[in-house]
Amino acid sequence: MVNGAMSRVYVRKKRIAILMENLKEFWRTFKRSKKGLTGVAIIIIFTIVAILAPVITPYDPLTSEHLAGTRAKPAWLRMFPGYHYLSCNLEPVNDWTFSSPSSLEEWASYVSTSSPKINLDYCSSMGSVNGSGPGSLVLSYDRASAVDPPGAVKVAIEKRFYYPYKGPVARFSCMGQLGEKTTHVSVYVERAGDVSYNMTLYLVDVYGNRYDLWTIKNKGRGVYEEEIIILPVINITTVRWAKIGEEDEWVYPHRDIDSLSPYMRWKMFGMVMKNPATEIFKSPGEYVFGLEIYINDRSEGGASLKIYIDDLYLKLYGTSFGLLGTDWFGRDIFTQLVYGARMSLIIGLLTAFFSVAVGLVIGLLAGYLGGIVDEFLMRFTDMLLVLPYLPFVLVVIAVIGPSIWNLIMLMALLGWMGFSRVIRAQVLSLKERPFVEAARAAGAGPGHIILRHILPNVMSFVYVALALSVPSAIVTEAVLSWLGLGDPFIMTWGRMLHDVQQFSAHEDWWWVIPPGLCIALLALAFVLIGYAIDEILNPKLRRRR
Repeated sequence: MVNGAMSRVYVRKKRIAILMENLKEFWRTFKRSKKGLTGVAIIIIFTIVAILAPVITPYDPLTSEHLAGTRAKPAWLRMFPGYHYLSCNLEPVNDWTFSSPSSLEEWASYVSTSSPKINLDYCSSMGSVNGSGPGSLVLSYDRASAVDPPGAVKVAIEKRFYYPYKGPVARFSCMGQLGEKTTHVSVYVERAGDVSYNMTLYLVDVYGNRYDLWTIKNKGRGVYEEEIIILPVINITTVRWAKIGEEDEWVYPHRDIDSLSPYMRWKMFGMVMKNPATEIFKSPGEYVFGLEIYINDRSEGGASLKIYIDDLYLKLYGTSFGLLGTDWFGRDIFTQLVYGARMSLIIGLLTAFFSVAVGLVIGLLAGYLGGIVDEFLMRFTDMLLVLPYLPFVLVVIAVIGPSIWNLIMLMALLGWMGFSRVIRAQVLSLKERPFVEAARAAGAGPGHIILRHILPNVMSFVYVALALSVPSAIVTEAVLSWLGLGDPFIMTWGRMLHDVQQFSAHEDWWWVIPPGLCIALLALAFVLIGYAIDEILNPKLRRRR
């Protein structure tokens, strides 16, 4: 019994040694093939990109929207003649959350007021919920004595910044926008006495023209009226009133007029407006971003007012961004290209593996067992072969839903028929060979013969089929995504091409060419490997050295 166990261990080790020697011999032969090495190099590059996608780019291909202007061009185009007008993203305010006392310095130098009752300071114990921590700028008005007469006081807090680009930005944002928690001004008011106030957010261009962006008017205690004003481009007052029930609530003005389409502006406000970004930022120079506060003191006795200001934010969205620009939603195209490599590899490899596995099993059973099993399996194969592949896939995907796993399953179940016929033909020849007859005479069953004697002799076809099935799966997925039947929750190269078609962006070659080129390169890589393997394993194609 001990000798039997030792004999099995020895046989297992011998088989492993033979396998390793065969692999070494295969690699020595394979590395002489320039086609095979080229294919391997391309696949290694795409694999590294797919694995390191979160490291290569910090954005998400689907949810990271509004990174720049709509359909922004690649940033490197600015180096070429004719693209000097392109602008990049710019955030003039360094610390808009007022996270430290030093953040007050970029505002304190440009505070203008005509009253000694005004004081500007930093508060470390109070901040809005959107800030990175408790901290805010606090503007205080204090008239402690009834001897001092009441009246009106105007305060302007400004941030001056340099705009370096020769062309306008795509849009700007300093108010609330869906999905951007950091793009609005937050204020909190504490007061005593009959004091009302107006606050206006504004921009001043390089020529000294002032553009009012947003105004909140305090008409009475706890009642506010919001205005959105862009002068001299537009002058619009909304009919929406926001009532503040408690004095300790924050006021969040949620508007981003300059990001709306002309149709939506007309639908909301009854008129078509120009894009304020192109009106304001026309040339390089010094611009001003400011908040003007008008305080009206009507108290007969003393009065005080504290306005805590946080999230004083401004972002200019450029007309150029990143390596490949942005799509219609402001998403990074380079990020989509990187994550598309991951999905293309997953789709191609899984589909090829499952389709080849199904074809191998059916071909082995049909070829070796013969008879009614062979007849049934081959007629079923013929039935699937006559189905029009692409129209059938389109109909089934439309019925079961455009999920990526549904697509992989469907392509795997419809891609094995040709390979199963090749395997069946080889098995019909192999099962009549003397070594199979000898195994059958020794009492070996069908399962043992198929696994031990026939399967190893058809594995060369399996390797070639695996390599050549991947390109078909990648191209099929790209076609389905291009037709709008791809998974809506996953970004692939085919979906990138679908977005190009949907938004009529065919002239944006930096959006069109990269995904198409990547599909072609990855498919070519597997084809080259398949041809190289076929030349090595097929004696009829093997080169004499």
